[in-house]
Order: sequence, then structure tokens, then C-alpha cells
Amino acid sequence: MMKIPNKIIISIAIGFIITCFSAHAVKPISTMMEQDKNLAPPAIYAVNSQDLAPQFAVYAVRNSYQRVENNAQIDFVISSDEYINYYAYVRKNNFIYGDASGFVNHRSVIVEILAKEVILGDYELVIDVYNNDKLSANKTFNFKIIQ
Repeated sequence: MMKIPNKIIISIAIGFIITCFSAHAVKPISTMMEQDKNLAPPAIYAVNSQDLAPQFAVYAVRNSYQRVENNAQIDFVISSDEYINYYAYVRKNNFIYGDASGFVNHRSVIVEILAKEVILGDYELVIDVYNNDKLSANKTFNFKIIQ
């Protein structure tokens, strides 16, 4: 019967000793945060800060597109000297009427968007692109849907 309480007392004593010796290693969080302010950023952040957003050009965007049976065909050209993925969409008042996505591989691509159930008025063509480094860029063009 005496062996069980002795094991418990010894376990508590060893735990207490370990805690006493390692207590000096514990620092308050506020102290650690103050020390981190003066440290240089990791090398990975320095490399990423030199990366550039993808470069691309958009051609043949018209000032107006014609509506036929409540739909409009929006076409334009995306060109890039690098590999990029694109997502293009037609919106008005934060509502998307049509979209298209794909990629450009060091060339030009004709993009066609079928905007459905449109009414006459002003719209935006938004083009978001991403490169292999997951960096992004976008361009927005205003146009009108006419009869």
C-alpha cells in the first residue's frame, strides 16, 4: 500500500524540479514581440518583394457592343510575353452577366464573353490575370450595351 503513494510523491517531486529548472526559459509574450520588431524579415519576404505583377495588354475593346435578343457578345484580345491565367467578366452594379477564363502562353488570345440577359446601359469589363508566382493584376474597361 505504501508503494502507490510513494510513486505519486516522487512523480510530483520530479515534475516540480523540472518546472523549476525550465522556468527561466519561459518569457512573457510581450517581451518576445518587442524583440521581433528589430529582427530582419526572413529571406523569403525579400525575394517576393522583388517579384513583379504579371504584364499583359488588352486590345480591341470597343466603346459599345450591340444587344441581340437580350444577349451581347463581348470580344477582345489579351496579349502577354509570359504565361498567365486570366478570368474576364462583364459586370454592372456588382452583378456578373457573363465570364470567360483561360490562359495566355507568350502570345495573344481572342476572348469572347456571352453576356446574358443584359439591358441597355453602361457596363464594366474586368480582366484579372495571375502568373505562375501567384501574383495578380487586373484591368477594367467601361463600355455601353446599345440596341
